[in-house]
Amino acid sequence: MKIAILTQPICNNYGGILQNYALQTLLERRGHSVTTLNYPIVAGYSGSATRHFLNTCRRFLQKLQGNPEIVWIDLGKEYKKKVELAHLQKVFLDKHLHLHAIQSPLTWEQIKRFGFETFVVGSDQVWRPRYNQGHLSNMFLDFTEGKNVKRYAYAASLGTDVWEFNALQTVQCAALAKQFDAISVREASGIALCKNYLGVEASHVLDPTLMLEAEDYLNLCSGNEHPQGDYIAVYTLDYTKEKMAIFNEVSRQLNIPLHLIGRFTKKGYPSMESWIEGIAHAKYVITDSFHGAVFSTIFQKQFVTLGNAARGNSRFTSLFTTLGIAEERQCNDVPTIIRLLKENIDYNTINKVKAEKQTISTKFLSDAGL
Repeated sequence: MKIAILTQPICNNYGGILQNYALQTLLERRGHSVTTLNYPIVAGYSGSATRHFLNTCRRFLQKLQGNPEIVWIDLGKEYKKKVELAHLQKVFLDKHLHLHAIQSPLTWEQIKRFGFETFVVGSDQVWRPRYNQGHLSNMFLDFTEGKNVKRYAYAASLGTDVWEFNALQTVQCAALAKQFDAISVREASGIALCKNYLGVEASHVLDPTLMLEAEDYLNLCSGNEHPQGDYIAVYTLDYTKEKMAIFNEVSRQLNIPLHLIGRFTKKGYPSMESWIEGIAHAKYVITDSFHGAVFSTIFQKQFVTLGNAARGNSRFTSLFTTLGIAEERQCNDVPTIIRLLKENIDYNTINKVKAEKQTISTKFLSDAGL
């Protein structure tokens, strides 16, 4: 079967790339031909000259104060530069993913020549309005209306346990969701949101990264892109002075050095392989990333997550509840972080639970004919 995946833009996001790789691999192992329809990353700055000037001044002051998140000051070039410096990610993408560039909004005319029989939306926060501005209805496959194709959502995420769609988006997306052949969501809270606001039933399945095993990811790596000896792997999506202070104090008290994986610098983003190995060989992991937590469990690490309300804490709650991980591992104070890192997570039990959830997730795919 010729399948097209629709997900968040694939460029310089470690978790986003690996969830796409995992879903592609999962479907290919089931005998399908898989292509991901990839939105371009919009580079550059859109806004008034006055706003640009004020933001530039604000960020200049933050950089003077030592904010580790500020690399470039010129907002008109900063994000474009980040995209350009994702070249090591592009090496990985060219080698391991089957991507086809599309324009937003996606139309049937752009892709009809490929003869896709099935469309799968997933996984990531594909149904969160703030992350899909301008093409939210695409994520509900509006461009396939009236076409004789199959429509599925695998582990689609709304990112939060509250409804963020406006009234018009709710009406439009509810009508489109009812045309899907089957829907599954990544967070348990998504089941109620789909029922109450979209009027559709949804199943709860695992993020596709959890459907593969540790060896699947280590086989992508050389085995030497990580520090020697014990270290604390730190992966955060939002570096701040406050977070760096926490990381440094934990490192000092445990007497173990930090290793900042996936840390963007003027040289660009570290490789995908170094990110994977950085977690796989760490003694401890601290992260505010959903997939940082996921891969900590895949590699059976002692880890904690920092709260990240803006990006959606319900994702962590659902992950922890699903796998049976204590929710107190989402914390922000140094004493609790140190205590939890020293307390061994019972991965024997977690792996049994994960195997059961993998069976349920596989059944969803089988029942859907995927």
